[in-house]
Amino acid sequence: MKAIQLRIGTLRKQKGISQKMLAGAIGVTPQSVSKWETGAALPDIGLLPALAAFFEVSVDELLGLKSLPDDAYEPSGTGLSGYWSERMEYLKRTRSRLWNKDYFQFLIERVWKIKTPVRVLDCGCGYGAVGLQMLPLLPEGSSYTGIDLSEQLITEAENIYKKLGYPAKWIHGDFITYPFIEKYDLVICQCVLRHVDQPFTFLKKMKEAAQDGGLVIAMEPNRETECDSLYIDRLDYGALCSRNGLRKVWKTEFEHQGRDYAVAVRLPHMMKKIGLSHIESRMNDHVQFAFGDARGGEKLSEDLLEINEWNEPLSEADLKARTDYLINHGMTREEAIGFCQNQQKTGENVRMLRENLAYTQLPSMVITFGRKAETVKFGY
Repeated sequence: MKAIQLRIGTLRKQKGISQKMLAGAIGVTPQSVSKWETGAALPDIGLLPALAAFFEVSVDELLGLKSLPDDAYEPSGTGLSGYWSERMEYLKRTRSRLWNKDYFQFLIERVWKIKTPVRVLDCGCGYGAVGLQMLPLLPEGSSYTGIDLSEQLITEAENIYKKLGYPAKWIHGDFITYPFIEKYDLVICQCVLRHVDQPFTFLKKMKEAAQDGGLVIAMEPNRETECDSLYIDRLDYGALCSRNGLRKVWKTEFEHQGRDYAVAVRLPHMMKKIGLSHIESRMNDHVQFAFGDARGGEKLSEDLLEINEWNEPLSEADLKARTDYLINHGMTREEAIGFCQNQQKTGENVRMLRENLAYTQLPSMVITFGRKAETVKFGY
């Protein structure tokens, strides 16, 4: 019964009829319709097919178990500047957990074979996390430029780099529309394409910003893989891996706004389509784990709780907002409620283990890169 949220009032108003007119069409009293709309009573089960047929919807849509066709889709805001401006702490906690320093060094020296100074453009740079990894490893004389939509993140990046004495240039702007004049040897992004509305367009702009012969590099975790990447000792691994309707959310977001949960595994093919050559793809070797004792595991455990919003139970208002969002993005009401309840239960269990939290997590970062072809010049 908790999963039911009758949409009779909404449908009646969309149809432009009164409670009395609906009552007459279905063969009930206006008082019955009023009780249905206020939640004081439910229609007899035998009336549901007639009501659904009258409004030209399914019974599930009538009961609020599925979104109505006319429900306005509410886009995910992850491609907007304000979304990340409010998540500075989240970015710092997550980006610090993605890499082994020696693997980044291996990429620079052995895979990309960077021996001379290069100009780097970091697209959707945030607070400059990629540059903090790369600059100490690049040949002396290399330069780093970061561009991001969020003014707050750019300001934070400026402050961090100034304290460290790292040379960098910062651009507050929209990467897609920014008129780059300079061309770059390395054009790179990390955990960006999965969040923007049109990753293919973003990738094409990365190619445009690269000089002839330059590298275009995209580093993305695969959303599907992430669902299986976390093991917490003493909790049910199968429950932690549960998707509970998430594939419907990913499909809806892809169809409505182009947000691609599987962009990490599509990247080699996307790069081929935009004309890059010498395409390769690798996977980051980093594995994060904590043993649940006091030997340096406290911060890792606190990060895990903060990142997954398990520090405290969701309020009723937050729970409703999250449920409504998931329904709007393709889940049935039953799936959305089940998903949120599972997350709440996991958070409760993790908080109970807080002092001795032992876990393993695989970032599974896919690094895909290709080279922009040299332009053939003809002399006359």
